[in-house]
Amino acid sequence: MKRTCELCSDLSDIYQFNSPDDYINAINTLKSKVNSNTFTIVEPDEDFQGDMTELLELPDSPPYPDIMFYKYKCTYCLITYNIFLDWYHGKGEILRNN
Repeated sequence: MKRTCELCSDLSDIYQFNSPDDYINAINTLKSKVNSNTFTIVEPDEDFQGDMTELLELPDSPPYPDIMFYKYKCTYCLITYNIFLDWYHGKGEILRNN
């Protein structure tokens, strides 16, 4: 498996969300990294596109959509990640793809 770089090394191979604060921090961190061009959003598969709110349009705090799914890529090392947030059921995770 490819090694992460300094820009995305704070993400583990799998990160589980355990509290609402974890969700809020993940969303705001991801938005910040996209705004700084550290990460780029990769278009999701059609199965997950649905009626998804654009990441950068999400507010900094709840309420959030019930289900959120984004794919993003580190612009330096090109490792891709999936982030899945199920605000309604209180679960979510970040998965490394490569």
